[in-house]
Amino acid sequence: MIPLLLAASALQLKIIADEHTERSQVITETEAYARASGKPMLIVGRPKGKHTGGDPSLGDVCVDIDPQVLVECSGTGLVADIQQPLPFPDKHFGATSIMHVLEHVDNPFQTMAELGRVSDIVFVAYPKRFSLLNWIQADHKWIIDNVDGELWLTQIR
Repeated sequence: MIPLLLAASALQLKIIADEHTERSQVITETEAYARASGKPMLIVGRPKGKHTGGDPSLGDVCVDIDPQVLVECSGTGLVADIQQPLPFPDKHFGATSIMHVLEHVDNPFQTMAELGRVSDIVFVAYPKRFSLLNWIQADHKWIIDNVDGELWLTQIR
């Protein structure tokens, strides 16, 4: 029994490390794409690590439904529900990062469509299917997978 628990614990630690690496990659890609396009970037959800919410002098914006999250944002903060139309013109942003948010929304398809409307490209990070935390968090409504470069979503709640 103990070897099984140790193996499961090791797997969960690897998943957490992989998710951290993926967040860093999403941040780097979002920022690089936005800067190359000459447009600001949109950060959806809690800023993490070196990505503290962008540069307000470049027009970068953080969006979250929770005003407490925006305290961590160095860019301009906007309290908004990303499942509703955002107050930006079409293709205003060069790139958007949405990290560990899609699994919480009622309609991730509508959310991605809206983010695609306001941004040239959307970079997504999400909890992995085999993450124990992904399954036990009561506010997670979706399991997300990448299958051949496409996001597949399975509703769990």
